[in-house]
Amino acid sequence: MRLALVPAGKFIMGSPKQEAGRADDEDQHAVEITKPFYMGVYHVTQDQYAKVVGKNPSWFSPRGSARGKLTDRDTGSYPVDNVSWKDAQQFCEKLTDLDKKDGKHRTYRLPTEAEWEYACREAGASKTAFSFGDMLGSDAANFDGNFPLGTKKGPYLARSCKAGSYPANKLGLYDMHGNIWQWCSDWYQAGYYRSGPEKDPPGPQRGSSRVMRGGAWCVTAKECRSAYRGNESPTFSDGTVGFRVLCHASE
Repeated sequence: MRLALVPAGKFIMGSPKQEAGRADDEDQHAVEITKPFYMGVYHVTQDQYAKVVGKNPSWFSPRGSARGKLTDRDTGSYPVDNVSWKDAQQFCEKLTDLDKKDGKHRTYRLPTEAEWEYACREAGASKTAFSFGDMLGSDAANFDGNFPLGTKKGPYLARSCKAGSYPANKLGLYDMHGNIWQWCSDWYQAGYYRSGPEKDPPGPQRGSSRVMRGGAWCVTAKECRSAYRGNESPTFSDGTVGFRVLCHASE
């Protein structure tokens, strides 16, 4: 599993009121990430998930329910999909245990919503709707190309695709926009941005749904924006949802 270093720093989380496609729960506010961390360069892939957990639940796999949409039968490098928040948590725990058996002492977990957006925004360097600008077409990310933002319509694959098929951001992180939704550790609360702490916000203490970020192969460009906040029940799973891991640089 390849990891990229994300340095500590400050950034403005959320979106400005004039941003196209903006939602009401994206209030801008200052956030400080006080510790550097490593984040998975890609989503956790089907091969990685199967190696750690012992099975591949993905719809977009040779035995999955969406196998008829595949053009490539070797989907080991595709993101694992159809995993709940609880499944993602269990993967992180098992990966941590495996590392300890190998003499390593790293603790893997899901990123917080703030850590995810900070990494997506290239450690705060990107202040636009997407890590690379204010426009998104399906030549730059895997989403429904019939609904771009700021540019012309493009292809719609109607499925996930191999991790890393589109350009990375400047931190070397691939598919931060589109392909498969990414679970974060936080409970979702629409007004949390107005009351959460500035330093390392952990998310609300309780809730009914968990945050998902980044968009997916079937959504519009506006739902792939850096600030867009998706959410679903922790038990939810389907062919649009996966995750990537985080561990701290000191671990």
